[in-house]
Amino acid sequence: MTTALGLRIKLILVLLGGCLLALVPALIVGALVIEKIRDQLSVDYARTQTQLIAQRVGARIAERRQLAHQLAAQPATSAWLSVENPASANAFVDDATRLADDFDADKVFAYRIADRSFYLIDSNHRLDRTAPLSPLYQANPLNTEDAWLFGLLDTSTGLRIQVIFDAHLERQMIWVSLPVRHDGRLVGEVGSGIELPGFIEEMLRERRPGITPMLIDPQGNLRAHPDASLVADRINPGYFDFSRNLYSLVAPAQRDLLSSAIIEARRYPGSQVVRALNLQSRDQLISVQSLPELNWLMVSAVAPQELSDADAPWFAYLSLATLSILAMLLIMLGWLADRLLLNPLRLLTASAQSIARGEFRANAPLKRRDELGQLSQAFAQMAERIRNHTSDLERTVSERTQALEHANEEMRRAHRTLDESIGYARLLQRAILPTRLEQRVNGAVLWRPRERVGGDFYLLHEEPGGCLVGIIDCAGHGVPGAMMTMLARGLLDRAILLAGGADPASVLTETDRLVRLLLDERRGLATEMDVALLWLDANGHSGRFAGAKLDLFLERDGQVIRYRGGRRPLGHRRRGEYANVELSFPARARCYMTSDGLLDQAGGEEGFGFGIKRFVALLEHASTLPLPQSLTYCARAIDDYRAGLAQRDDITLLVIESGDISPR
Repeated sequence: MTTALGLRIKLILVLLGGCLLALVPALIVGALVIEKIRDQLSVDYARTQTQLIAQRVGARIAERRQLAHQLAAQPATSAWLSVENPASANAFVDDATRLADDFDADKVFAYRIADRSFYLIDSNHRLDRTAPLSPLYQANPLNTEDAWLFGLLDTSTGLRIQVIFDAHLERQMIWVSLPVRHDGRLVGEVGSGIELPGFIEEMLRERRPGITPMLIDPQGNLRAHPDASLVADRINPGYFDFSRNLYSLVAPAQRDLLSSAIIEARRYPGSQVVRALNLQSRDQLISVQSLPELNWLMVSAVAPQELSDADAPWFAYLSLATLSILAMLLIMLGWLADRLLLNPLRLLTASAQSIARGEFRANAPLKRRDELGQLSQAFAQMAERIRNHTSDLERTVSERTQALEHANEEMRRAHRTLDESIGYARLLQRAILPTRLEQRVNGAVLWRPRERVGGDFYLLHEEPGGCLVGIIDCAGHGVPGAMMTMLARGLLDRAILLAGGADPASVLTETDRLVRLLLDERRGLATEMDVALLWLDANGHSGRFAGAKLDLFLERDGQVIRYRGGRRPLGHRRRGEYANVELSFPARARCYMTSDGLLDQAGGEEGFGFGIKRFVALLEHASTLPLPQSLTYCARAIDDYRAGLAQRDDITLLVIESGDISPR
C-alpha cells in the first residue's frame, strides 16, 4: 500500500515549486525595474548635479554683488571718483581692502569717468599708500577690449555682470560692478572681478565617474569642461566657435534636441531640462539649467552605464544581502507554517475524528483555550461585530446623507448669490457702454462677452468738432476682465480730458502713462489693454486713427485696407509708440475695428483661428449689405465658422459708416 505524502511534505514541495516558478519572471521583472530605477536615478542625479553647481554659481555671484553694493555705498568712493585727492584716495583704499578681505575677493576695481582711469586692487596690484595712486591703464573708447566699460556706463542704472576676455590682464574674467554717483552725477564704476578658470575649477569640483559637468554660453561655446582642449577660453560674448562648441559633440541628427533644451532652459530659469542625446559617441542624459547671473547655462551629462559600473561593488553586496535575507525568510516561513498552521490542523482533525466517533464530549475542547476553541470564539465574535458594524453603518449612512443634503443646499444658496452678483456686475458693465452709437455716428456693434461679463468694451466720446469711437480689449475675461473694463474706462476718460479726443495717439500715450502710474506695483498681474481709437470729424468725411495692438480695417468700394496700430498694448512692460493715421472717406466708406477674440476664434475643419485673411474676405462680402444687415451677416458667419466650438475669448466688432455725424 502506497503511503500518501503528508501535508508537511506537500507544503514544503509547494513552497519550493513556487519559488522556482517565480524565480525566472522575478529576475526578468527585477531587471526591468532596476533598469527603470537606474534611468530615473540618472535623470534625478543629472538634475541634482546641475542644480547644485548652479546654486554654487549663484551664491558666489551674490557675494560679489553684495561687495559691489557696499563699496559703491561708501562715502569715500564717490568722493574720490568725483574729485581726486590723497585723503579720499587713502580712505577708498582702506574701504576696498577691508571689503576685499571680508568677502575673500581676489580683485577689486574702480573706474573714473573723468579721466577714464582703471584702478585694480589684487595680490599683484595692491595700492601702496606711500606712493601716489596710479591707474592700471587708461580706457580707450576706440579699443574693443575696453568696450565693456563704456557699455556699462551708457546704461548705468544698476548692477552689471560681464564675462569677457580681459586683454589687459590676459585672463578670462567675470566683472561684477555698480555705477557710482556723487550729488546725482555719474562719476564712475566699482566692483570686483573673478578669474574664470579658478572660478570654474571651484564650481566643478567633486566630479564622480559617469558625470561630465560643463558650462556653455548661449551660442553653445564650451566655457568649462573637464577636457581643457575643448574649452573656448579666449572669446567674448556673441562669438561662435564650432570647434569648441557643445553642438560639435552631439550627433548631427540630435542638434535640434540640444537647441530646444537650451531655449527651454533659458525661457524658464531655475528649472532643469533633461534630454537623451548621443554625446561624444555615447548615449547620455544631459540636464540643462540657465545661469541668469552669467547669461550662461549649466550642463550635466550623465552616462547611466558608467554610473552603474561605478556602483557595481555596492550593487553586488546589496544583491548578496538580498539573497541571504530571502533564504532566511523562506526558512522562517517554513517554521511558521508548521507552528501556526499544521499543529492547529492536527488538533482540529483529532477533534473532528472524536465527534465522528460519536464522542460528543469531544466538543469540550471548543470551550477550552486551544486553537480550535479560539477559532470558534473568534467566529462568534466576528458575527457579533458584523451585526454591530451593520447597525453602525446604517446610522452613519443616514447621518452622512443628511449632512450631504445640507451641504447641497448651502451650495445652491451660494450659487444663487453668485449668480445674482454676476448679473448685477453685467448690469454695471453695460451701464458704461454707449447707448447712442447707432444714432450718433451711423454705427453698429457686435459685443459678445465669453461669459456673462467680459474684458471687452467700446466707447463713444463727443466733442464740438467731432467724436471719438473705439474698442478696448482688457486682459482677462469674466469678472476680472469686467473689473479691468471699469478701470480702463476711467483711465480713458481721464486721458481724453487731458489730451483731447481729436488726437487718438495722445490719448493712447496718456492712458499708457496713467496705467503705469496706477498699476506699476502690480507687475505680476495681467494689466495690459489692446485699444483702437478713431476720431471722426464733424463733416463725416475725414478722421484720424491710432491703435495699440489693434488695427483699423477701412472698406471702400468693396476693397478693404488695413491700417495697423502700435505693436505693443497699453501697460506693456516696454513702452509702446503710437502715431495717428490721417484718413479721408469718400461718399460711402466703412471703418471696422475688432478685438483679437474674433480673429483668434477656433473653428473650421482644422480648428484653426478665424484669422485676418478670412476676416478681410468677410468684410468684402458684407460691404454690399446695409449696415445692420452687414453686422448680422458677420455674426452669422462667425457662428457658422465656430460650428459648435466654445467661444475662446470676448468678441467685439465695431463698424462705422462715413457720413454726416452732426448731433441728432
